[in-house]
Amino acid sequence: ADGNPTKAAEGWALSCGITVSQAERLSTEKGEWLVYRALVKGQPVQALLCDMVSRALGKLPIPKMMRWGDNETQFIRPVHTVTMLLDDGVIPGKVLGIDADRILRGHRFMGEREIILEHADQYPQVLLARGRVMADYLQRKEMIRRDSEAA
Repeated sequence: ADGNPTKAAEGWALSCGITVSQAERLSTEKGEWLVYRALVKGQPVQALLCDMVSRALGKLPIPKMMRWGDNETQFIRPVHTVTMLLDDGVIPGKVLGIDADRILRGHRFMGEREIILEHADQYPQVLLARGRVMADYLQRKEMIRRDSEAA
């Protein structure tokens, strides 16, 4: 507005800890935008993942939650294990009140009850071979399509 920053621009800059004059300008087909780039010292991903997963699960649009056990944890179904690995290391922390571990559970009737996952890269193969559960959605969809056409 007449070369002066709008209230929205000033509020945005304040939330970034800068003034509007310190922001970069980015011109696109849709107009000019203010940009702020900062290098923020982070934390190791291991320290962030459990909280990020918990917040993401809390935002899922689940219409009917259930509670199990003697705690206040709620989810669509009871959760018995939380498997969280980065490469070959367990991500320390809790999700849904359960300590993260390297233990997987296979299919209730056809797979192994507990499977130890040595490396995150092995997840889909180990779960299929030993747990008899197909983790890859697209692979499962293709198998269902193929089997339904053969029937």
